[in-house]
Amino acid sequence: MPLATEQTDVQPGGTTVAGATVSSYRWVIIAALVAGTWAMTLPSLSFGLLLPAIEEALDLSRIQSGFLGSSLRIGNVLITIPAAVILSRFNPVRMAILSIGLGAAFTFLHGLAPIFAVLVIARLGFGLSFSLRVPARALLAQQWFPLREIPLVNGLTIGLGSIAEVVALALTPFIVEATSWRITYHIYGLFGVGVMLFWVIFGRRRETPEFQERIRAAGRGAIRKVMRNRTLWLIGVGTMGAALGWWAFAVFWPTYMLEENDFSLQRSGFLFSLLSVGTIPASIFIGLIGSRIRRRAPLIAVSGLAMAGGSFGMLLTTEMWLLAPLALLVGVSWGHLPISLSIPYEIPGFQPRDVVIGLSMITTLLMTGGILGPLVAGAINEITGSLLLALFIASAAPLSMTVTALLLREPLAAPPSSDGLVASPRP
Repeated sequence: MPLATEQTDVQPGGTTVAGATVSSYRWVIIAALVAGTWAMTLPSLSFGLLLPAIEEALDLSRIQSGFLGSSLRIGNVLITIPAAVILSRFNPVRMAILSIGLGAAFTFLHGLAPIFAVLVIARLGFGLSFSLRVPARALLAQQWFPLREIPLVNGLTIGLGSIAEVVALALTPFIVEATSWRITYHIYGLFGVGVMLFWVIFGRRRETPEFQERIRAAGRGAIRKVMRNRTLWLIGVGTMGAALGWWAFAVFWPTYMLEENDFSLQRSGFLFSLLSVGTIPASIFIGLIGSRIRRRAPLIAVSGLAMAGGSFGMLLTTEMWLLAPLALLVGVSWGHLPISLSIPYEIPGFQPRDVVIGLSMITTLLMTGGILGPLVAGAINEITGSLLLALFIASAAPLSMTVTALLLREPLAAPPSSDGLVASPRP
């Protein structure tokens, strides 16, 4: 049965975070998590390339466009932490199926939207659907993987998930030119339906009685424990600045290149897709070696500098031979994310629900940056009339990672022990 608890194909050598024996079926779960990322990425990241056509069809102001760019993540910010608190007791496979199904439905609504208000509802709903996926992902990672593989899980999910970013950014201009922006959303909605069916057929959970008891035992103190953790706040605030710059560029950089430099959407889409190309090997490599990296603050600090520098550079030149490596540099700088998202799993004393809430907290701050980016850039452009100035300011936002990294205390968390569980805190 699709929603049954998996008990077969056991492999020796360690246990999962939940205390179950390790199974090779965990790689099917990785495939399902990556597919879920694709279903989220295609409709969300293509928005910036579809924006010129949407603005023309719906007669939008630049502030309205900025709000649409941000609205996708408003639902994430409002719901992700409450969803982690409430839904961390429920079946994660069913949560994932519900999340992807709702996401597909709201993707179709994008293409059907006759006016601005309906498009806002579609984007808010799509963002809310993603919030259900965060606790599901955190629980499934604990159920299927040993702690030493959590960075690898994050690296594969982010790295292979970035393939969808490449597809969205490189192919969306051709799809919209051959059809329309509405048909483009319908195509992506059909893909979401296919991913939902994949989860229905292959989704499994893998629990132990001890793990279920640990989830039930965590009470209201879980959220207070997480909110008092200094490391999680610093990681979250740093990634919030990175997301602010990323989403300001994702929404407005193609428009800037079209209006100011007469770059076609095809060229802009190709260049911006290189950010995702750079993310793929960086995330997978960091994921592979992530459990061995104990000094993580320098990696995060350098990532912030590289991201800001690459973003500035993409505004200072129109030469393709310079834009291409700069875009790759920005993509590579996102390679720190598998490490940052692994920290909640490794904090000594954290129970399963603490991990879910901690990951949701970082995700919420990440998405807050996604809200602020298009809103801030759109407002600055509206006030000053300069989209270049708006993007320059957004380019500086990733330096928040460098600043917060300097405030981090090393080690950020206890290392995994040989059996895949959290080692005792160092004295």
